[in-house]
Amino acid sequence: RRWMVNRNGRTAPSWSAAHQVFKRREARVRMWRVRMAFGLVFLLAAAEGSPPQARDSATHSPGAAMVGPDPRTAWGGLPYVDLFPLIFGESMSERHFKDWMRMDKKTFAELVDQLKFTKAYSDIFDPETGLPYPNPRGGHGRKTTLQREMACALYVLSGNEPLDRIAFLWGEGFRSSGLVEAVVDRFVEALHELHNTYICWPRTDDEVEAVVKGIKALRGVPHCLGIMDGTHIEIKGKRGQPFGDRAFTSYKKRQSVILHAVVDANGLFMHASAGHPGSMSDSVIFAQLDILDWILGTISRSDMHSGRFILCDSGYCLRPFSIRGYAYDTDDEKEQVLNAYVSSTRVVVENAFGRLKARFRRLRYMICARRKLSKQIIACCVLHNFIETREHRCEGIQDPPGQTQRDGVQERQGFSAHGRRRIMNRWHMLRLMRRNGVTVPEQPRRNFPGTQIPMDLAAGKAVRELLKEYCWQLHCQRNEDRIALHAEAFARANDDRDYFDTPDEDPDALHDPSWAPPRRGRRTGGRRGN
Repeated sequence: RRWMVNRNGRTAPSWSAAHQVFKRREARVRMWRVRMAFGLVFLLAAAEGSPPQARDSATHSPGAAMVGPDPRTAWGGLPYVDLFPLIFGESMSERHFKDWMRMDKKTFAELVDQLKFTKAYSDIFDPETGLPYPNPRGGHGRKTTLQREMACALYVLSGNEPLDRIAFLWGEGFRSSGLVEAVVDRFVEALHELHNTYICWPRTDDEVEAVVKGIKALRGVPHCLGIMDGTHIEIKGKRGQPFGDRAFTSYKKRQSVILHAVVDANGLFMHASAGHPGSMSDSVIFAQLDILDWILGTISRSDMHSGRFILCDSGYCLRPFSIRGYAYDTDDEKEQVLNAYVSSTRVVVENAFGRLKARFRRLRYMICARRKLSKQIIACCVLHNFIETREHRCEGIQDPPGQTQRDGVQERQGFSAHGRRRIMNRWHMLRLMRRNGVTVPEQPRRNFPGTQIPMDLAAGKAVRELLKEYCWQLHCQRNEDRIALHAEAFARANDDRDYFDTPDEDPDALHDPSWAPPRRGRRTGGRRGN
């Protein structure tokens, strides 16, 4: 080591580069010594067995049910516990059960009835009893049941704990993180079989009219087929890369994937697609998905649906089928009214994303293989629709405030240099999306065959102008009704209440300037001491 003399005349080690390398090497050697010591202790404990004192203390500890002797208790490890009898016991209240499983007991029983006939579970568990089939080769079979596996999978999705820690909490059958991961994968596969049942686009005319009437009942925006937006879900970056994969780096400089969805007036997902790289814009994702064909197919199906559109924010292009508001720095009063109506209607999709991430906290930061990301996110969306259709809204989860959209983007026909770079990287993005399990058509269609719908910016501006005039007339009518209602209430209040005593014998005394009503309220006097 090199030594140097500081200002006080004392010797101190110099923090040179060589000295820092030496200290890191010394710390690394010390760490390996500690690891070797713990390994030797574990081998000795496994060979001799756990002492009776440690086993008895682990067995009699409150809230922990020991599942067989374990050598880790010999040197202070945690014993295996079982949360299933605690959560599904008779003493567990409905409120606390919802905190654990994100749904009430009745909804959980209906979910078991729905999933027990799926291929992912019917090949392993008996649908009648919920018990695993006997092992044809003999020996020990599965030590779990259908309800126990589904409860463990819901526990994993509703929190953000590591899998090796969850393996300690669910007793026998979940002794390692690999077994817990296999349970979650099986649960996700079963939910994917119900994807088309709970996340579906309205196909009949009655379903379309129900969606349009529901959105119009919110704030009065007519002819709206749905509300569209996307949200970022943060993921773990790759090792060896200081900033991770650039394709998955979002505008917040974090690794993320995008969940793109269309919701109705109740916040239920009518279309959901996940696994898109975080650097992609909403308009590029919208152009690559099959939802564009579904929207155009619904509009061109009959004359009754002509003029329908999807409500979106400034991240999407303005077209006749995708309407967004004006720039928020506008001075036109009519445009400001339209922005207010669009924002107050679009808050539904923001609240839906907020409830989804509050109910399934695994979506706040996902640590799993990238090929499993899209399936787990879509499975959470299926569970969201399943729970909301039966419980209407999760109690105890407050709706987040609506985020105001920042629409300062000028509309233009051409592409900038940044847009040209995005087009050049388009095939790289498509390859990443297919690798992550996203269903992307080989050649996205810009026009639906057999339709005469204009697809340019001018047609989108014309539709938005009509919507602006409609919202302005609706705003004026509501203001007139509000003024008339306030005037009627004020007149009724003046007729019913007598604010002051008036002389009854002379009606002309009401106009006498010398008469004043008696003062009521706090007394006013001089200063204290006068």
